[in-house]
Amino acid sequence: MKKVIIFLCMGILFLSGCSLSQDNPKAVLTGTIDAILKQDFKSARNTTVFSSYADKFYAAYESAAGDELNQKLFDKATYEVTSEQKESDDVYTYQVKVTSPNLQKVFNDVFQQFFMANMNENEEFKSLDEVISDYIPKALDSDDLEMKSYDVPVKVQKEEGAWKVNVTKELVDPLTGGMYSLIESSIELSPNE
Repeated sequence: MKKVIIFLCMGILFLSGCSLSQDNPKAVLTGTIDAILKQDFKSARNTTVFSSYADKFYAAYESAAGDELNQKLFDKATYEVTSEQKESDDVYTYQVKVTSPNLQKVFNDVFQQFFMANMNENEEFKSLDEVISDYIPKALDSDDLEMKSYDVPVKVQKEEGAWKVNVTKELVDPLTGGMYSLIESSIELSPNE
């Protein structure tokens, strides 16, 4: 029964994505973001302007399909299209307000938990992986999870007669709670070898 319901939902999503993808750039934008947040990267790819960045993003998340932490993160993210600017008959720019968990704060708390757990002589040593596995799911489920809002310009353009979304770091970073900025900042802080 569960498989039938999932199959029906996927069919409805597929059909609704097909019906909006050609005529309405705003509907394509919201459909693409919805697909990303539902981890339906195959559908999102169909309405994305090809770029090496978008391709790497989709590949990374497709390889982690079904990951509980990613799902929790995407479930918490919300967005609203706040404005539309027609640049030409083939290009629109939308302002999108994305609100998602503040992963910078979550990871700062993880490191604090790691050091506190290992400073107590009466407790067994915990690896950073153990602390991350214990703490992050709880943090993402917490009622007092700190959220952060971003205002993001997103271009939607006609490509071969179909509307496609430019999926850039500026859009992906907020949808993933600032994950890419967090990774970049940690790389900048690491010593050169």
